[in-house]
Amino acid sequence: MPNQRKRSSERSLCPQYVLKEARRRIENGESTRKVASSYGMKESTLRYRLKRKEAATKLGRYDATLSPEIEQEFCNYLEDLDNMFQGMTPKNLRIAAYEFVVKNNIPHRFNAEKKMAGKHWLRGFLSRHPDLSLRRPTSTSIARAMGFNKPQCEVLQKFSRIDGQV
Repeated sequence: MPNQRKRSSERSLCPQYVLKEARRRIENGESTRKVASSYGMKESTLRYRLKRKEAATKLGRYDATLSPEIEQEFCNYLEDLDNMFQGMTPKNLRIAAYEFVVKNNIPHRFNAEKKMAGKHWLRGFLSRHPDLSLRRPTSTSIARAMGFNKPQCEVLQKFSRIDGQV
């Protein structure tokens, strides 16, 4: 995987309402430089953005594969798998993401030959959802899985406090 490029500037999107307000202030006689400095940008940047008809809605070239709502639905699916003691390795997660978008007819740029999402998508997904844990699944017996219930765990915690092993 290539090294992640470090940004030399902290450019950001300029929402449409900011441009409308800037146009209004300039038409009322305020200087372009003063308006630009109040929004934390250079005067030339404001002039460039005011020339365009619409504000940029994204910084990159590509759209996100999964919308935030669909991505949350996918996370819920992964949590259900985790609750059923099905651990998820990074490769299995990439394959599951590919199958998820194919079954739901979502347009994607995933590798159709390998039938899995890319490593860069995985890195971005995990950075957006740090609460997900990827681990190698280990075999769990039925008796042990049934022992992972709330009353049993509370009893174990109670005894560990009595023994001083907290």
